Amino acid sequence: MIVALYRASANETTFMLKHILTASENPMTVITMRRISTSFPPPLQRELRELIRPQELAVQRYVPEEPDDFIDETAVMEIKPKRPARQKKMDNSRIIYLHGLESNSQSGKARQFAEQFPGMVTPDFTGEFEERMKQLKPILGRKKNWTIIGSSFGGLMGTVFTCKHPTQVRKLILLAPALLRDPSALILIWKLFLFQPSLSTGREMTSSR
Repeated sequence: MIVALYRASANETTFMLKHILTASENPMTVITMRRISTSFPPPLQRELRELIRPQELAVQRYVPEEPDDFIDETAVMEIKPKRPARQKKMDNSRIIYLHGLESNSQSGKARQFAEQFPGMVTPDFTGEFEERMKQLKPILGRKKNWTIIGSSFGGLMGTVFTCKHPTQVRKLILLAPALLRDPSALILIWKLFLFQPSLSTGREMTSSR
């Protein structure tokens, strides 16, 4: 995907990657970029070489603490049992599945998700991309903490919505997303990432094939 972006617009792609690497506080961003950089064009590798170079780790020397001069052997330590942490119940009404271009809410994947998470939202979408995004907007509204599961064309819809409204999305799960279907949409997504630093530093995004 990065190579396709670089071929479409080398300067914008280089600037965008440098911005992500310098703005990110997550060390995995640099590690991941270093791992995939071997597939980048040589000019792009040279531009990013210093930013993805491994950093030396500081070694802290262990200094043992000195024992106390007096130890009261008669003292009894009271140990209170730990209470099990309460697990927060997930609100399935904040889970939505976005189907692919030729699919619908009755597909095999949609039914499996609905069985696993009763009460989740599985709407139907029709028309071209812009029309589908208009249909999605009133469904999500201004509610927050959405978990969006997007398959194929629905993955593109979920990604664009998350880029535009990052504060409304708790987690984005992509199943074989059609991000390369439209090069202009792909460039839009990267530009949105560039102007939304939280997406590259703190927001959890999961891709699954």
